[in-house]
Amino acid sequence: MPQAKNFVLYSLAGLLAAVIITAAATARADTDPVTVQDSPATSVIINEVDSDTPSTDELEFVELYDGGTGNTPLDGLVVVFFNGNDDKSYLVFDLVGKSTNNEGYFVLGNISVANVGLVFPKNKLQNGPDAVALYIGSEQNFQNNTPITTTNLIDAISYGTDDSTDPGLLKLLNFGQSQVNENGEGDKDHHSNQRCPNGSGGQRNTDTYTQRTPTPGYANNCDPTAITLLDFTATPGSDGVTVTWQTGTEIDNAGFNLYRATDPAGPYTRVNPALIPAKGQAVSGAGYSYLDTAAVETGAIIYYKLEDIDTSGVSTFHGPVDTAPNTSAEPDGWRIFLPVIAKLTE
Repeated sequence: MPQAKNFVLYSLAGLLAAVIITAAATARADTDPVTVQDSPATSVIINEVDSDTPSTDELEFVELYDGGTGNTPLDGLVVVFFNGNDDKSYLVFDLVGKSTNNEGYFVLGNISVANVGLVFPKNKLQNGPDAVALYIGSEQNFQNNTPITTTNLIDAISYGTDDSTDPGLLKLLNFGQSQVNENGEGDKDHHSNQRCPNGSGGQRNTDTYTQRTPTPGYANNCDPTAITLLDFTATPGSDGVTVTWQTGTEIDNAGFNLYRATDPAGPYTRVNPALIPAKGQAVSGAGYSYLDTAAVETGAIIYYKLEDIDTSGVSTFHGPVDTAPNTSAEPDGWRIFLPVIAKLTE
């Protein structure tokens, strides 16, 4: 009898503990958040790529865009860089735990890039002919030297900087789409490849890409600044180099910056300590002159670029011009005439 009694008491205690544990688990199930894994965001596109930047390529980036939805989880997606030399992968980035910002953008890039959400070392995004692709998958699916594939491919861009087209990379694109030239506007160091209008063209299409001032994490710079530059010259003298330029029209122009280099490819250093204020108007431009006293006359050729900045902060570069002796009949130095750039207003 005592043993039976002890057995009954033990069983009742065990039953009570089981009830308590079950009740606690039920309470947690009612109060704890449940994580549901949704399907990957297949509507995301590659919106902007900047592979060739000033100096040692410290401002490289890739921008993704969800169409403006904002705060879109990027779990289940992976960005892959492909090498045009062998059409195989050389870098891969798993986007688990990442998401677009409020405006719908996510940026992978060097540490100095604005709005960067995933950092990779400088000088790692090759200049071309190469490609960037967005897939459904993970880092394990694309180890280094993985051949190009269209399986689970969402979007891609094949690009270069005045490079011959790589037919192997074009397999990533829709039929009839072309390799994009980051030097299409002649200023690869200060331009990126970006879709214009912003977010346009569709996945695996490259026909809306153009070259503009980089805008990582923002809407693409699809409207050039509204000045008509008629003349831009650099003339050496005993006191330095006199840089002059003439505008035909200026709409919403805030001012100008001048940049100097000893090589046409740069790096360029800003000459003026403060923004040179705009003087022109929409119906008439203005003439400008700046004496660069720091440019000592040594016989070496000096190169200049001109940057105009509009009232919303959008900038456009012009040039370069140089101080090489003019072999034509013009008496006042090297001269460049640029095409008219017009800004449409509603």
